[in-house]
Amino acid sequence: ARCPPKPPPPRPEPRLDWHEVDAQDDTALNKVHLTAQVVECKPLRYTPAGIPVLELALAHESELIEGGRSRRVEMLVNAVVVGDLAGRLEREALGR
Repeated sequence: ARCPPKPPPPRPEPRLDWHEVDAQDDTALNKVHLTAQVVECKPLRYTPAGIPVLELALAHESELIEGGRSRRVEMLVNAVVVGDLAGRLEREALGR
C-alpha cells in the first residue's frame, strides 16, 4: 500500500516592519489632518536626553453636511509635540 502524499508545509505569514511600510508607501499609515487654533501652550520642557517637549491644547470648529443637514463640529484636542518642532511652535503666538 502506498502512503498518501505529504501536505505542503504551511506558508509563513508575511511580515513588514513599520519602517519598511513607511519607506514603501506612506499611504498605508493612519494620518489625521486637523485645522485648529492653539488655545493653550504649556512651558517648553526637555526629556532627560535633552529632547524638547511641548504640550498644547488645540481648538477646532467647523461645519459639515451630514444626512443632508448642516452640523457644527467643535472639539478641543490635547497634543504633545516632541523634537525640533516643539521649539519652533513654542515661539509662535497663541491663537494663530
